[in-house]
Amino acid sequence: MQKIITTKNVIIALAIIALVIITPMAAKKSIAEEIIKKFEGLRLNAYLDSGGVPTIGWGSITNLDLNRPVQMGDKIDEPTAYRWLRLEIASKRDGVKKLVKVPINQNQ
Repeated sequence: MQKIITTKNVIIALAIIALVIITPMAAKKSIAEEIIKKFEGLRLNAYLDSGGVPTIGWGSITNLDLNRPVQMGDKIDEPTAYRWLRLEIASKRDGVKKLVKVPINQNQ
């Protein structure tokens, strides 16, 4: 799949950076999730995002249950959207950690 830099990817990266620098594990997950939820909004029916990419849930462009891109006409429920959000955050966390090469604190 082609890598596309979108507003969604930037928001996820910023949320994960916040997740990496705050220490309590419960707080890490809720902060990243809440940032993404706030900026993405929940949509249970596939729609075209501002870049024309079929999107669903809280900004998912991949149907993780069918292992394919989201297609117009796809529908999910809120528990599925939440599960996909958590899976996407987890899948990108290590990549962001590798990119941060210097010690940082909460203010950074």
